[in-house]
Amino acid sequence: MQADTEMLRAFARSMDDSAQRIATHDVSSPFADAEGAARGTSIPEVNRRALDTAMKGFENLALRLAEIGRLAKGAGENYDVSEHDFRAQLSAMDVPR
Repeated sequence: MQADTEMLRAFARSMDDSAQRIATHDVSSPFADAEGAARGTSIPEVNRRALDTAMKGFENLALRLAEIGRLAKGAGENYDVSEHDFRAQLSAMDVPR
């Protein structure tokens, strides 16, 4: 495919911005509010595990978006990129799942 290099660079910046916002987003407030709920039950432990899971999900999403941004930036620096190569790069992203 003929790459619109400016569009790819803009897309890369958008992915980088989104990754940064997600990576720095504080998801802990609702979990902190519920921390003391129902003492003597399993709810506090479930709450802590849910917070860990939410934080890991946000972290993985941020890493994935940053990697997509990196790939788009690299593609934007080339004039001609095959769709197959770009898809292969996206599929091969080394991001924790």
